[in-house]
Amino acid sequence: MTLLPLLATLAAAPLPRAASPADVAVFIPHLDNLTALAAWGEKAGARSVLLRPGTWTSEFGAFFFVDPTRADSLTAAGLYPKGDATVSRIGDGRLTCAALADVALFRRRSDERLKLLGEVEHKSERGVEWALARLEKTLRAGYAIKGRYGCSFAGPARVEALATEAGARVQSPSPTAGWPSAGTVWVKAPQGSIALRATPTDLVAEAKPSRSLAADLAAAGPSPYAALAPSGLLFARARIKAAAVAPWAHTLVASLGSVCPACGAPDVSADVDALAALFTGNVLLRVDRAQVKGTLRSAAERYFSARHAYLFELSTPADALPVVAHLAQTLGAKTDGDAFALGVPGGVLRFGIRESHFFLANDEAALQRIATATSAPAATQGHGLEAWLDPRLAAQALGQIPLLDILGSSELASLFAVGTEVGPLLGITDSVSASADAPSRITLTWRLSAGASPE
Repeated sequence: MTLLPLLATLAAAPLPRAASPADVAVFIPHLDNLTALAAWGEKAGARSVLLRPGTWTSEFGAFFFVDPTRADSLTAAGLYPKGDATVSRIGDGRLTCAALADVALFRRRSDERLKLLGEVEHKSERGVEWALARLEKTLRAGYAIKGRYGCSFAGPARVEALATEAGARVQSPSPTAGWPSAGTVWVKAPQGSIALRATPTDLVAEAKPSRSLAADLAAAGPSPYAALAPSGLLFARARIKAAAVAPWAHTLVASLGSVCPACGAPDVSADVDALAALFTGNVLLRVDRAQVKGTLRSAAERYFSARHAYLFELSTPADALPVVAHLAQTLGAKTDGDAFALGVPGGVLRFGIRESHFFLANDEAALQRIATATSAPAATQGHGLEAWLDPRLAAQALGQIPLLDILGSSELASLFAVGTEVGPLLGITDSVSASADAPSRITLTWRLSAGASPE
């Protein structure tokens, strides 16, 4: 390809036309590529109302309904079914900019709706065609057209700001900083960006939070846990940067405060520092199951409801043995086979060393089920963090939340609310997996069962 055709191709690539600043903006580079995303949404929507395409397609048009997943609906509004579109939200107002296939039809459909909102004024300024609907001199809605792009806007307040953005965006794209670079749908907000793509069974969301949530993760590399097949309710492995190992270890110990107040003692902290210096940064967490015994009212009951075990790879296990023995003596833990057992409110904590791994578990069965990992061969882990959720076990876990506990806990009430929406969806889900890489990249894949079909 010669230089001029290449430049022409690059110039033709669609770019977002988002309001600035916007509370949230959604860019669709090619409207005809929404078909697979809509198909996934139809299947998922059979169990989750929030995921039904009709829930979000109603947000596309600024002041009249257009279904962006249907070519006939787009064509009837004068929009180009294979073109791009950007929807921006500012407060309760909306700005929708899209490529036009039929300018006259877009103008006519828009005018029909604007007449219902107020007195319509048509004008032309600096090559931009305007239609503005006012009610008692208050701007309520309108549109701007230049060339083959139209930007429509409406809102209960700040409509003048929307109009200003419409005039700017109909003439040129918005700055691309902070936007994803690929995907069927791009989403941008102050908290970061998300790129969505889908097949009829798989939804993939790649998020880049504005905060470096994955900054402590090391790059892909060797791990003794990389070759293990995921199992249990939750299975996660991570590679943590050397400089972050000690702070991460102290955060984990601090999370035990509700069941182990003695874990915050200075001597314990010193032992944690000594152990952390021997950790390689490779970590495995396996949540075996959820097991609620009557109530989740106390922090201890909530901690022991997730039966789990951790493994931490050690660089020199021999050096760790006296440290772990001193830790057990400080806490008053008793010897139990190759583990030390510490009785705490709600259950027993077990910790110790197996081969080249330090382990910590709140359930003996969970610990035994992870035992084979201590002799697994090393392999290359592809991401800083990799995690899998078992849909069947997750649905069972959500079903164990006691109804009476919901009344006394906002956290449990929120989890119960999520469960009512996600729980049924898990019933037609094959797998849920996630990965994360430094400094701030998180990918989630939600795979529906192949036999799942919309109702």
